[in-house]
Amino acid sequence: MNPIVITATQLRHLYGCHRRIWLDAQGDPRERAPIDPQAAARLDAGWAHENIVQTATAGAVTLIPVTSWADGVRVTREEMDRGAANFMGAHLEHTFALDGMARPIQLRGKADRLRRATSFVGGQRRAGYIAVEIKSYGVLTDADRVQMDAYICLLQQTDKAIGSTGEFWLGRDARGQPNTRIQHTLDRERLRTAVLAAAQVIVGDAPGVLLTKGCAACPWLSACRRQPRIAHDLTLLSGLRTDSQAALRAAGINTLDRVAAEAPDHLRRFRGIKTTAEAMHAHARAWLAEAPIWFSQPPPICAEQGYYFDIETRLDTGATWCIGWQHDAAAPEIAIVAPARAPGSTTLADGQLLHLVPDTAALWRRFARGVSADESPIAHWTAFDATAMRHEAPADVSDALGARLHDLHASVTRSVRLPTFGASIKEIASTLGFAWSGYNSHVPAYADYLAWLHSGDDAALMQACAYQRDDVLALQHIWRWMRAITPHP
Repeated sequence: MNPIVITATQLRHLYGCHRRIWLDAQGDPRERAPIDPQAAARLDAGWAHENIVQTATAGAVTLIPVTSWADGVRVTREEMDRGAANFMGAHLEHTFALDGMARPIQLRGKADRLRRATSFVGGQRRAGYIAVEIKSYGVLTDADRVQMDAYICLLQQTDKAIGSTGEFWLGRDARGQPNTRIQHTLDRERLRTAVLAAAQVIVGDAPGVLLTKGCAACPWLSACRRQPRIAHDLTLLSGLRTDSQAALRAAGINTLDRVAAEAPDHLRRFRGIKTTAEAMHAHARAWLAEAPIWFSQPPPICAEQGYYFDIETRLDTGATWCIGWQHDAAAPEIAIVAPARAPGSTTLADGQLLHLVPDTAALWRRFARGVSADESPIAHWTAFDATAMRHEAPADVSDALGARLHDLHASVTRSVRLPTFGASIKEIASTLGFAWSGYNSHVPAYADYLAWLHSGDDAALMQACAYQRDDVLALQHIWRWMRAITPHP
């Protein structure tokens, strides 16, 4: 009888998404898709942190290629028998019976490191290994703990474990050494409960869809998004709290059709739905109609002409490296921080006007000059750009422009709902027919900017600027749509 394969990573998902566990085991691999670039960058940063700590604490590393999971298990056992001092990426597995499950369980895990250590048992010196997990953050979660429980238990099955403990290495200092080392003791009952729960999820029916911000890092996001659209499920409603969703379902309101059939005032009787009732009702109707639904008059400022601006920030420090802006009656302009280049303006091969400045303060001053022809409003998307200006721009720039800034995102979300999963500029502008000419993520744009800084690759610079230009044009597209359409609240 084939065992139910459960990994330590799947045990982590118990604390976030049961559907992810089921899809990893039962889903069609063809439905997996690349994850959001920003989420991918966060994962890459975590792996980079692990590599830095591994290198700083272990020195030179010998790579041993493996061709399959079974091959990895074989190599792991051979290296432990050989007495390797540190072993990274150890492949561990154990097959066993579990009360309550008809099929055997095969638990698998790939620990960050096995650290060789010695202990005294019965007065005799004994050598073995301790499982180590390396985390970039400083606060452990229950998901971390059950993952470590799995590694310790699996290591014990090899008869190479030192006791029932493992180690978490959290954060790192300037030398790459862990900031904190925390000893963890195996909790067998917690592990047994988690393994049983994961096994029951895998052999059961597909769990329902619950879309959250964490879904951006999941390769099944596109597949999950299709399910509620087919069923008109409540999970399509952005901003609907978990307790609010539970209250609606308890009252038999499980679909958008039922939400739309309720009057907004009736929706207010449910937990967590008060000031959002009209917006939620409009969002349900927007999904059903596959069209925008207005629920409030947009502010008068949206009828005016003005400027649009957008910023890009570094992934390491958060400092702004690029600002793009445009007046309704003019072409977009872009300024970037280029410390090693002579300040000035140039035109790229695609016709884009580009200003080179030495630092962030000069970047904000150049932007201020670019929007100084009149006192018309300056639109941006969410409070992020305005907050960056307050923190980074010279005081005279912030004072001069602050009153002119207008958060277009707030105007949109307070007056209309569209059939979108959220209210990012990518979601809204794309739904309204705008298309980015190249990539539509700030992560590759930042990578292209760095490539230009380091190598002078003008093609990379042009791609980064094209992305910034499209973000500005997307703002213009949304503002013009708001200005052109007569709302019907």
